[in-house]
Amino acid sequence: MTYGEQGYSEVEIAVAIGVDRGTMKGWANKNHGSYVPEFSTTLARASQMSQAYYEEAARNDGVGHERGQIHPSVWKHVV
Repeated sequence: MTYGEQGYSEVEIAVAIGVDRGTMKGWANKNHGSYVPEFSTTLARASQMSQAYYEEAARNDGVGHERGQIHPSVWKHVV
């Protein structure tokens, strides 16, 4: 299972692969000197997977569900 599929944020992914988030964002930015097209695509896909993880958890009451509402601290990861 990938980091995105587990709901990791970009910061968590950066820590997991042992780089600074700024470095990672540079690899994903086509206007940056260290741009890596494959990484840009991978990071975009991981972000989508992470969002899908939290949307599914919210829909299924699996995370942060209180009295019929999604807790804001969980929902901020979805949007």
